[in-house]
Amino acid sequence: AEALAAFISVTIEFARNNKEMIILQGRELGFSFGIDRKREFLRERRKLIADIIRKGMKTGIFRECDADEAAWIIFNMLRGFVVSMVIDEEVLCTADAYVELVLHGLLRRNSI
Repeated sequence: AEALAAFISVTIEFARNNKEMIILQGRELGFSFGIDRKREFLRERRKLIADIIRKGMKTGIFRECDADEAAWIIFNMLRGFVVSMVIDEEVLCTADAYVELVLHGLLRRNSI
């Protein structure tokens, strides 16, 4: 859980700290600029998240799930955060809130 929380926090903080670069690239160069390198980068990041999830399942910290699918969902939520900075420069989500939602969800325990 700590590794996933750290990955999320580092990603969000990197985006916040490099906001101007992200906005400039998105607005001036477009999202297709360097697309092959971006695809490789995205695959590497999704694999890292999936590996963290698999390790968490193996140690019993995370429940059993499709690690690749969970990684896809988590990473695309992070991408949405980064892309939203290009569209709306005022990002209100904190890394802690993001981690809390990803790791604990919205449902109360035993609510289903």
